[in-house]
Amino acid sequence: MDEQKNLQQDELLDELTSLLGEPEQEEKAPKERRNIEKKPKTKMTDLLKSIIVLGCIAIGTTLLLTVVYQLTSPVIIEAEGRELDAALRTVLPENAEITTITNPESLLTYVTDIYSATDGDTLLGYAVLVKTKGYGGEIVMIVGISPEKKVTGVKVLSHKETKDIGTDALDADYLNQFALKDGSVATISGATISSAAIKAGVENAVAQIDIHLQEQDRKAELAAELAVSTTPEAPIDGEVPQEEGTPEAQENGEVAE
Repeated sequence: MDEQKNLQQDELLDELTSLLGEPEQEEKAPKERRNIEKKPKTKMTDLLKSIIVLGCIAIGTTLLLTVVYQLTSPVIIEAEGRELDAALRTVLPENAEITTITNPESLLTYVTDIYSATDGDTLLGYAVLVKTKGYGGEIVMIVGISPEKKVTGVKVLSHKETKDIGTDALDADYLNQFALKDGSVATISGATISSAAIKAGVENAVAQIDIHLQEQDRKAELAAELAVSTTPEAPIDGEVPQEEGTPEAQENGEVAE
């Protein structure tokens, strides 16, 4: 009997314990749910903050680069202009007046700009800016050409050739041959690609000036023909030109309108 009473008491205690424990679990469950619901919101907030910060950094960097570019761009352009002028004067007469030829004829491959050198009304020569492709990349150079279409000099402004691999074609000894040998210059063994690129650039520069001179001659011929067609005919010796509508012109059968 005592054992049964003890079992009954234990069962009652277990039931009471279980009944008393359930409210705690019910109270904890909503809290856990609230915590779970709060976590995604926190992550989203952190993500938005990161996006805003990165956006502000990007905008600030862009504005800073823009200001730096605006401040340095004139200086860079001026320096490039001085460098180009110095290069032009190495292939053209030093005291010549150098002018950029605007709206030139169709430019050949590698040719980017054409310049003329004059002394008053006298044409002294031309310079052609050439950008050709060597073994390591772009080669930029100036080619001087006389009015007789002879090479007067070649000056390399920039290149990307690797030392000892193509740089032999950039030496003054090789470049000077174009002026001395009238363009009939062979490529260099061991620097074939680079020397061939320079040779092609020089040849196209000369061809470009040839096209330009032909176009100038054609324009001069057209101007001469136009001048002749608009010049009134000179009267025959002893003949006095008569104006339309005068009595003398009417007697000759001319009727004034």
